[in-house]
Amino acid sequence: MSMIEPAAAAETEPAVEAAPEPVEDSRMPGFTETGKLRLLIMALGVGISLLHIYFNIITLLPTLWQNALHYAGFALLCVLIYPTSKAKREAGKLHWTFILDIAIGVAAAASAIYLVAMEDAIYARGVRMTDAEWVA
Repeated sequence: MSMIEPAAAAETEPAVEAAPEPVEDSRMPGFTETGKLRLLIMALGVGISLLHIYFNIITLLPTLWQNALHYAGFALLCVLIYPTSKAKREAGKLHWTFILDIAIGVAAAASAIYLVAMEDAIYARGVRMTDAEWVA
């Protein structure tokens, strides 16, 4: 039976790595951590969160309304966080893809809110939706 001797401790110190260079956020090229868009996204996210707390604690809304408002807020938030193009955006200038992102987000939010506004009409027709409602 052999006795295993403990390995001698290495006298070398671990290599200290230099701090990594700041990496630009790949989701939002050209925008900094403190940019106005970041503040807008944060405010929208906090607002949606507070709205969900309000829905679940204070008020009693129909499920369709809750789901539509949930979808509308997160659809707008999604297009702001994940843009359609990774083209570098310069501060102070509106890039056409940013305008497209906003248009897509507003259209998605408007379609959800449209369904809430048309809820009574949809039920009055026996849940037969018109072409406009199917598009929304």
